[in-house]
Amino acid sequence: MSCPVLSIFLNYIRMRWLGLLGGWVLLAISSCTDDAPTHLSSRQQELMDSLLTLQIPIVKQEEDSLCQVHFDRRLRRLVDSLLKDRREEEARLRKMIPVQ
Repeated sequence: MSCPVLSIFLNYIRMRWLGLLGGWVLLAISSCTDDAPTHLSSRQQELMDSLLTLQIPIVKQEEDSLCQVHFDRRLRRLVDSLLKDRREEEARLRKMIPVQ
């Protein structure tokens, strides 16, 4: 089930990770010592990849449950609206029937 909330949430997570990564790199570049790393080592990149790999399924599962909740709420609202319209139509049609 495709849901726009997932894409928004995943974009948010990506931007957050990029922001954290960018902040870390900026901090590393602007540190006071000359031997501060200016890029991630391969080990650090692997660590970031593994953290992201572990978090994405959790995020997708939470997003799916949110989509299901929203779907259920919208479905109930739709059914209530249809029932209300049908009852109004039925009441209008009953008024048109001549009373004997």
